[in-house]
Amino acid sequence: MHQTEITLPRRMPGAVSGSDARANAPAGASAPAPKPRHNYHKPFPHAPRPGEVVGGGTFIFRRGDGTRRVRPSMWPYEHGSVESAKVEAERLARAFPGYRFDVFTLAASFAQVPA
Repeated sequence: MHQTEITLPRRMPGAVSGSDARANAPAGASAPAPKPRHNYHKPFPHAPRPGEVVGGGTFIFRRGDGTRRVRPSMWPYEHGSVESAKVEAERLARAFPGYRFDVFTLAASFAQVPA
């Protein structure tokens, strides 16, 4: 059997890894500040929002600028009827010119019933 020697790349001179940086910090130095968290996550809406009908099955989604893919929000608003969704989609299109807002309706639903 032939044995091959593996050599690992050496760190560049002066390079300090994260754990070495903490170990080599002067005594009494404070720990590095944690990275800031992004604030784009909306809290989960436990109760329906004003005018929302959970189970209504009609949603409005914006199409992407260049990709034309559906761009859903984290917690999409659910409309109770196609008519109310159309009115809202027209309002959004007027408020945000150049963007396309599509109305989607639930076509089918499947669930496994426990025995």
